[in-house]
Amino acid sequence: TIGGGTLTLTNTTTGTISNGGGTITYGQNFINNGTLNWSDGGLILTGSNFTNNGTFNITGDVAFTNNPAIQSVFTNSATGIINRTTSTGQATLSNTSAITVNNSGTINVQTGTLYFGASGSFGGAFNISSGAVLIVPFASSYTGTTLTNNGTVWTPSGGLTNSGTYKGSGGFTGTLFTNTGHV
Repeated sequence: TIGGGTLTLTNTTTGTISNGGGTITYGQNFINNGTLNWSDGGLILTGSNFTNNGTFNITGDVAFTNNPAIQSVFTNSATGIINRTTSTGQATLSNTSAITVNNSGTINVQTGTLYFGASGSFGGAFNISSGAVLIVPFASSYTGTTLTNNGTVWTPSGGLTNSGTYKGSGGFTGTLFTNTGHV
């Protein structure tokens, strides 16, 4: 368990999260301005904020969750880039509504699956490569988003509404997908 204060990765720093498949409970605010590589294990936020202003590479089948009793926030800022790479399995970026996810940056799902199950504000860009999957399990509205889908977007319940730009040749499975923006 890590708690208290704020930990900041500077823009010239590369950090690695690798805890041998265990779980780190994180009660401290974390700001990534550099490059952060996450290869294994789980992260549990407990009433803290995780802000990505740099590059966050998710290379393993990992889970980023929250203690449901204490609200936490994950923010991928306008300069932030999240890359889901290397693994063919699933990475989870919040499996509960107790973590709010705000995106105004870029999320690239290059391989495997990214389970993006949270409430929040979704803008920026989502790029899903051929063979990759983005799972959006709850009713979601993406405002001003550029959604480039050459893989699969799966909406098991609730549907997804995109009022930005949609591009690509990928498919949708599950419930309703509505695009009210540009194609």
